Amino acid sequence: MTTRKARHVPNLTLQQYHARPEWSRSQLESLRESAPLFRGRYIADPPIFPFKRSEALDHGTVAHECLSNPAGLDGVCIEIPLDVLNSQGHRKGAAWTEWSEAHPGLIQLKAEELEPIKWMGAVAPFDRITRLFDGIVWLLSC
Repeated sequence: MTTRKARHVPNLTLQQYHARPEWSRSQLESLRESAPLFRGRYIADPPIFPFKRSEALDHGTVAHECLSNPAGLDGVCIEIPLDVLNSQGHRKGAAWTEWSEAHPGLIQLKAEELEPIKWMGAVAPFDRITRLFDGIVWLLSC
């Protein structure tokens, strides 16, 4: 096994980010939670515990893409139109199923889920705010 070191690497596309040799914050978090899980998920080949897609992971993927490439959201996610949601605003029913199946491979987010991510992207160009935000995230993740 090679030695990897944790550090912040800004402004990378998702492909560049995942190709880096460093361990990601989420990988280090799983090591802290369970060494066997970490080994089975990130070191074993093939993985013993494959990574499962989740809503939180989807939001993180879109946020990362928004912050590293604000113009590139169209290739990662799509906003769900209100008229395909059911009367309670949930992802259910025939209209939802038809629309969702017509957009495979894209992370599908409601407007209220996408809004905070777009705000993060709008703030990112301001270097002082970005450095402050990175510091806060680092402190909260320790």
